[in-house]
Amino acid sequence: MADTPSTISTILSNDLLLSIAPYLHPKDISALSLTNKLINNLLASAQGVYRHIDLSQEKKKFQDVQKLVSPTILSATRTLVLDFSLVTVPQLESILYSSNITLLSIRGCKGIDERALMAHLSSERSTKLRGIYYFTNPAPTTGRFVQKSVIKSSNEWALVISNCKDICFDTRACRGSKHRTDEAGYIEPRISEIKLEGRCSGCGIIPTSEGLPDVLVAPAPLHSSTIKVACKGADGNPTADVLRCEMCVRERWCEGCGQWWCEDCATEKVSTSNPSPHKHT
Repeated sequence: MADTPSTISTILSNDLLLSIAPYLHPKDISALSLTNKLINNLLASAQGVYRHIDLSQEKKKFQDVQKLVSPTILSATRTLVLDFSLVTVPQLESILYSSNITLLSIRGCKGIDERALMAHLSSERSTKLRGIYYFTNPAPTTGRFVQKSVIKSSNEWALVISNCKDICFDTRACRGSKHRTDEAGYIEPRISEIKLEGRCSGCGIIPTSEGLPDVLVAPAPLHSSTIKVACKGADGNPTADVLRCEMCVRERWCEGCGQWWCEDCATEKVSTSNPSPHKHT
């Protein structure tokens, strides 16, 4: 038993410490630091222990993040997950403007006023924030990956997203053909709420997002707080999918089986008197 502290310190001094830290609540890390002086010094000197803080499972009534974690801990945080918490936009502003947080996840949060959040994101006040998870449905069952609660403000959100050049979101403004004008602009802006995965069932084309704004892939990554990693899938590879609004996939996407047809293939099918490119078997 006398060798236990040194054995634990040997384990924690390895990369394992940073690997398990994102899974722990700040209170758990603080409790661990109280076990003995050796471990306390180790945790205090380790870089990145508090980089990823997840308070989405906090059971108590959520009033202020800064009351749940100390300013010292919050200053070391780069990814903050507050999903399903009770939080207001003024509270978020207080956190963001006094920290170095780059990724913020506020999916399903209660208490957020959408108009206030839009106004905050449209302001010119500078923060370190580079990515926001807000639109994604935490438990999508179909290609509809955006929460219904934000679709009602689709046009307004599309404008906000388009104007926020320095921030990535977990969706983008739809770039479907029905929004385009002859002047290479976009009319009737809407956020993308449908994810078309795989290949076109007509020509077999594989989608590419080259030249389009990056999109965060939820949930936030555990072991990195960079936009490059946050915009990739769980396997670390760029995701191959097409993001569109419902208006742009009408008559060319089957919500039941997920099959879809690109604009060219769908147009060709309709022109041959088949009202829908999909045949159920």
